[in-house]
Amino acid sequence: MKKFLTAALLSLSTVANAGVMVDDTPVCTKLTYLEQANEAKKRNDARGMGYLIEQGHCFYAEAGTEYSVIDVNHPENPQEWAKIRVYTDKGTLELYSWYGFVK
Repeated sequence: MKKFLTAALLSLSTVANAGVMVDDTPVCTKLTYLEQANEAKKRNDARGMGYLIEQGHCFYAEAGTEYSVIDVNHPENPQEWAKIRVYTDKGTLELYSWYGFVK
């Protein structure tokens, strides 16, 4: 059974490779912060967005960063959130972004 699971996981990894960010991509550390960033953007609230960035809650992941999509709220809507796992030379990190940036 263990060999079967290993083979199944390996076959999945060859089909669903990690994506690579083409441009710098806005991300947040928690869904709550992504929602706050979205509200600040809607209201042109530079101070609110500045706070999220200064506190390290939201930032731009650099172009070339590899990622996998873990979960999507509504895949048919690119303005919905997506939970992603980014891969760096220092390890992995789970973040949130808008699905349109990572689909």
